[in-house]
Amino acid sequence: MPPRRPRRPGTFALTCCHALLWGGLLLAVDVPAQTLRLTPPKPPGEPTKACRAARTKVLREQQLLDAARADLAATQKARATCASKTACARADDRIASLQRRLPRYEARLATYKGTEADACAPG
Repeated sequence: MPPRRPRRPGTFALTCCHALLWGGLLLAVDVPAQTLRLTPPKPPGEPTKACRAARTKVLREQQLLDAARADLAATQKARATCASKTACARADDRIASLQRRLPRYEARLATYKGTEADACAPG
């Protein structure tokens, strides 16, 4: 095995200096470039991020409430025509569950609509 060549003194320090100089140069060029990057002004009619999020919540909760109401109507219709005792019991349980759930959905929707009104208020 050949003997290892001794490292030249100061090579590591020189490399570190070069890295620092290049880093400083890049930083010096990048800082003024960032100050020149201006974000375009938002159009006056465009909603804010908080407003869009609130509207999404209201829309999702409204869809959930509509689906629960449709499910309740379908289950009540199925209950009217059930043939067996177990099917009727299952339908009754489902109807009771949906009737307990609907007021929670409505209350949550009202809360989200209030949040949307606050977030989307002009000014």
